[in-house]
Amino acid sequence: MSPFDTLPHSIITTSILPFVTTDDWLSFRGASRGSFEIVHGTTNVSFSYCSMCQPTTCSMCDSSSVGTNRGTNDRSYAESEALWKIALVKDYQFERPSDEKRGTRASDTSQKYNLMTSIHSPMNERGSDHALLTTNNVFEATTSYSSWKHWRQIDRRFHEGHDIGPNERVKGPYFLRAASLWTKIEKWCCDESKSSTLGGDMKQSFFPGQRILASDLDEPEAKLSALKAVYAFYAGQNGDERTDQGLFGGVFAYNFGRNMHWERWTCLHFGNADKTFLVSSDALELLNTLVCMDLSSGQLEIFQGSTFVPATPHQSEDAILLWFEEHARRLDIGYYEVGKLSQDDDDEAGLSLLQYPSIVDTVNCSRAVTRGVEVVSSAVFCPHDNMFIYSIRMRLLTPEDGVEYQSEEERGFISCQLRSRHWRITKQSRVEEVRGDGVVGEYPLLIEGSYASYNQEGADALARASNFEKGYFTYQSCCEGTSRMLEGYLHFIPGTLEVPTGATF
Repeated sequence: MSPFDTLPHSIITTSILPFVTTDDWLSFRGASRGSFEIVHGTTNVSFSYCSMCQPTTCSMCDSSSVGTNRGTNDRSYAESEALWKIALVKDYQFERPSDEKRGTRASDTSQKYNLMTSIHSPMNERGSDHALLTTNNVFEATTSYSSWKHWRQIDRRFHEGHDIGPNERVKGPYFLRAASLWTKIEKWCCDESKSSTLGGDMKQSFFPGQRILASDLDEPEAKLSALKAVYAFYAGQNGDERTDQGLFGGVFAYNFGRNMHWERWTCLHFGNADKTFLVSSDALELLNTLVCMDLSSGQLEIFQGSTFVPATPHQSEDAILLWFEEHARRLDIGYYEVGKLSQDDDDEAGLSLLQYPSIVDTVNCSRAVTRGVEVVSSAVFCPHDNMFIYSIRMRLLTPEDGVEYQSEEERGFISCQLRSRHWRITKQSRVEEVRGDGVVGEYPLLIEGSYASYNQEGADALARASNFEKGYFTYQSCCEGTSRMLEGYLHFIPGTLEVPTGATF
């Protein structure tokens, strides 16, 4: 019998154990059967069986586990649950439930993930072919202790062969946020209606997750909690073979272009600070973009030339999570489209994620439909190059587009071809008018859902069109400066330029 067995359980669980470490709790529970009941609310040593763990693969689950989660009585069970919730707060930085905070309100992020949500990480899955964690292993634990022990197992896996410092434990809410964002990215990659063939290729380019340890760095106070969480599921892209599959997409105009790839974990030293590059870009002339994280603060920065500038409006220790979460959200809602960065790309050029806002963003994207021809425009500001790159997309709607679709009889033509453009560019109080034939030397021919591109008027374009491509005809251009507005008109001719079948509209 332990000397504590004579004390009321509530005294031990509220006034003694919360002030020592959880390792002490595990030692204490072995002192007697009564001590085990105080810590776990039951005398059944098989109570902690996890439905996701097999007895031979989960070192923290009892091999004879078959039983119940409930303790000897409701009070013992409730006291044990409260105790292990304290452990989750102390060890893995969950916030206490809001009803235990005397009226205070938890942050939105902490409210999103309750203390019972955890991640299964079998200890036998090791090596370069296995990610540290996978999104399909997130689960709801049946007890607070079960949740805690799985976070402890992740800690063990992260720090295998290393001591776990007081500030090095994994931060549970960060890992659950990372699991959520990667679930959205995986879903986008697998949904060909959103990602076409790019999604599968992009997912194949991801390296398995890896562990990141402070002991690998010269920066003893490095803010790695959010970085650890993001890289635990996937750890960068293999960009050796293809340059068009960047996770963060690209833009292109004239000789300016970039495609932004997610980099593997590396630590580089700049002056007095350690930094890791997260995103690099394959660039043509300007627009070379490098995004990095300051390991001493966790803040994200863009490296341009020899200068670091903030990459997010509000800097915080979890900036990398906020940045990835926003990107995952945009993929999930269809904010970006997939296509070729340039119409000049040859047939072997792969698809890329286009950084221009799609029609999902009704604030930053403009759209007009005239006689069944849809024109969509949006722009991306590149502050470090002091320019806007804008995209104009056009296509002839199909019956699948709903009420805005017009039949051949209603619109009066089978095909139409771009004839000219008229832009009105306003910079402060100065207005510039631009008129010309085609766009960037192109005269796209549109049929329902497809287009063919021509760089000169030529003879009967429709008769020669043997290589129509599905989707939008897209072109990009750019404007220098920080304060500009572009508006105007595109003029189409029914039929073709060589054989018109109606008046220009």
